[in-house]
Amino acid sequence: MSTGPTNPDELRGQIAQIDDQVLALTRQRSELTRVLASTQAAATGAGAADDGVVSVAFLGPAASFAHQAALARFGDVAEVLPQTTIAAIFTAVEAGVASCGVVPVENSTYGTVSDTFDMFYQTSANISGEIRLRIHHHLLSHGGFDDLEEICSHPQALGQCRQWLQRHLPHCQLTETSSTAEAARRAASAKKTGALASKLAADWYGVPVVQENVEDSSDNFTRFLVLGRDIPEPTGDDKTSLLLVIEDRVGALFDALEAFKKNGINLSLIESRPSRLKSWTYYFFIDIAGHASEACCRKALDEVGTHCETLKCLGSYPRAQDPA
Repeated sequence: MSTGPTNPDELRGQIAQIDDQVLALTRQRSELTRVLASTQAAATGAGAADDGVVSVAFLGPAASFAHQAALARFGDVAEVLPQTTIAAIFTAVEAGVASCGVVPVENSTYGTVSDTFDMFYQTSANISGEIRLRIHHHLLSHGGFDDLEEICSHPQALGQCRQWLQRHLPHCQLTETSSTAEAARRAASAKKTGALASKLAADWYGVPVVQENVEDSSDNFTRFLVLGRDIPEPTGDDKTSLLLVIEDRVGALFDALEAFKKNGINLSLIESRPSRLKSWTYYFFIDIAGHASEACCRKALDEVGTHCETLKCLGSYPRAQDPA
C-alpha cells in the first residue's frame, strides 16, 4: 500500500518535478546523440545532406508531439522542418527538401491516423524506421476552468481526452487544429481558449498548465513512422509494412492472409482505407514481423502477390520498443 502523499496539490507538485527532470534528461540525451547523428541517420535510412546534417520534416509548428518524436530519434543536431500538413511531409521527402520525415500513424487508445495511410499509395518515400512516444496531454490556458469557452487541439488529442472533457468541461466548444502545438499557440493569445498539448508546448508558447495528464488512458502511446529513401539492413527484430490491393473475388483476402500463416509470419496491423479510384474498393495496409529480404518473408510475399492486383512494400525497418 502506498504511503506517499494523497493530497491532489502535493501529487501535482511531484508530477511537475518529475516532468522537469524528464525535460532535463531529454536535453542531456539530445546532447549525447549529437556525436552519433551521422551514424544514426545511416542506420535508419534517413540520409543526410552534403554537410552531414539530417533534415527532418514533421507536423508543426514547433513543440508538437511529432517534433518531440523527431528529437527523440535524431537529437538536437537535426535540422527540423515543420510542415502544416501530413501530405506536405511526404512531399518534402520526395522532393529532397528533407532527408527524412516523421509522420504519426497510430495511437494505442484512439487508433490509426487516416491522413498518413492515405498518402502511401502515391508516395515514392520508404518507411525506414518507427518511433514510439508516450503521450501525456495537459490542459493549457491563461484562464481558469470557469473562464474557458473553447478547447482546441488535434483531432487525435481531442479523442484521447474525450471522457475527461465531457466530465470536466462539457460546456466548452471543441475545435480541431492541425496539431497540438498549433492549439497551444492559439491558447497563448486567447484567455477563453484552452489547448490540449504537451508540457514542452506549454513552455515553448508560454501558456500555463491548468491541469496535467488529462488523457483518458495512462497507457497512451503514439507510433510515428520515419520516411526516408533507403532501406535499413536486417537487425533480427524488424517489421515490414505492406500495401495490398486484393483481387475482386470471393476469398481473395483470406487467401492472401493465409500465405502469412503458412510461412509462420505474424501480423501486427491490418487496416483498410477507401481506394478513391472506384467506389467501394479498398487498400489494405499490413504490418508483418520480419525483414522483406529474409527468405521466409520473400516466400510469403511471392505467394501473397498471386492474390493481389497490387502489392507494394512500403519498407522494412527495426521494430521500436515502447519507452519506459
